[in-house]
Amino acid sequence: MAKGSPHQRRKRFNHPTRLSQYVRSLQFTWGDSRLPGKSSATLFCKILQSCPLLENIDISNKFLLTCKESILEALASKPFIKEFVLSHDTNRTSLTFQWPPAEIVSRLFSHWNLLETVELSALSGCPHESNPSTQPAPNSIPVLNCAIRTMILVNHELDELTVSNLLKSCGESMRTLHITGPHTHLNPEAFGRVLQDSICPNLECLIVRAAGHWVHWKDPIFDCDLDEPFTGPGLLDTVFDSPTALRNLKTLSFHGSKMATNRLLDRLPKSLIKLSMERSRIAASPLINTLTISSGHNESLLPNLKCLSVHNPRNWNSKQENAVRVVMEMREGCAHIFRDMFFRTPSPSDRLF
Repeated sequence: MAKGSPHQRRKRFNHPTRLSQYVRSLQFTWGDSRLPGKSSATLFCKILQSCPLLENIDISNKFLLTCKESILEALASKPFIKEFVLSHDTNRTSLTFQWPPAEIVSRLFSHWNLLETVELSALSGCPHESNPSTQPAPNSIPVLNCAIRTMILVNHELDELTVSNLLKSCGESMRTLHITGPHTHLNPEAFGRVLQDSICPNLECLIVRAAGHWVHWKDPIFDCDLDEPFTGPGLLDTVFDSPTALRNLKTLSFHGSKMATNRLLDRLPKSLIKLSMERSRIAASPLINTLTISSGHNESLLPNLKCLSVHNPRNWNSKQENAVRVVMEMREGCAHIFRDMFFRTPSPSDRLF
């Protein structure tokens, strides 16, 4: 069968086919670790051009910096985008486009009025280029006119101002935030300020996972042996010690030994329905007391809590675990307590979460 002339093939590709007009989701990925050429960006743009009603896009490959404008223009031309997933390559070079947050928001999100879900992985606020004057100012991120309801910001290397402005750009619409921190460019104090001051007050679901080691900082609050009493406040203890921050939260999930202490139990919002914690320092006894008080008084601490998940609790014995389950059953709720097969209570020499 004749394939037709090159001119005919180009003509067919430049116009959407009947089939391509039904495409709503695209995932771009290729495993070649070599630096891509301009042909990759050209193909990317042509595929986007052929799908006029695209709603969901997932990008996990890298592009040459010289192709930046064509890539951004092709993406911005898709007005029906509802979900955007960017899994950035951590092996950065000066020749690849780094997807700066300010440009993602101003060049893309501002054109997508239907955008609801954003997942950004491994973004860097410290570009390879040494000249900061070539980068957009972090405070230039505009407030969006779309209603982003879910933001997933993980494994990033963004500083406090960039993360704060990125979250504030979502306005009052955000209901779910999944974020990692602290890290080298976002110390615990700065990360706490971001969570307390930069998140929509109407947020309903907060998922916080530790980004790695906390030994980068020598703050006495965060620098202590794991088996010693944790006298300083945990990061979330401080965040929730505000009468206005996150008062409408329904789901809280966190991971990390220094995220919270027993203080957190008295500071959680009454709206909380589901609590999930992994490798937390919160002891069983104060948790049981909190849950028991809540079940017997009108002015309870956590009157709406119905689901409790505890992964790898520290220093809990089987009797305490059963007591937690019983108390949750009395509240007509459920408790899920489980341990990894090889998990042990860390020794003082351990420095991991």
